[in-house]
Amino acid sequence: MKKLSFLLAFVLFAAVGVNAQDSTVVKKNKHEAHQKKEMYKDLNLTQDQQDKIKSINKDSKAKADAIKNNASLSEDDKKKQLKELRETNQKNIAGTLTDEQKAKWQAAHKNKKGNSPKK
Repeated sequence: MKKLSFLLAFVLFAAVGVNAQDSTVVKKNKHEAHQKKEMYKDLNLTQDQQDKIKSINKDSKAKADAIKNNASLSEDDKKKQLKELRETNQKNIAGTLTDEQKAKWQAAHKNKKGNSPKK
């Protein structure tokens, strides 16, 4: 009976923990979506630019997922490849922007880095 009670308690706590993580992910995704919309608005992106950037980000996410799920890579190799992918992604996005938009984007990106908490 004790084993059954323990098992039931464990399953209950695990379910609550998973639900809390899902809630955090949903909140983070909503926040990121809101930030993207604000950035698109602040930069006054054309629909064509928005479509190109969405395509760049979608492609980058697929590549990042492939890197993260590649069991043959060490953690250091994964970090290196993800960093290179982020840099390439940033260059590709910058290539879709006008000079004025690039300046605004870089300033906003710099402010975001300055405000992010250190790990």
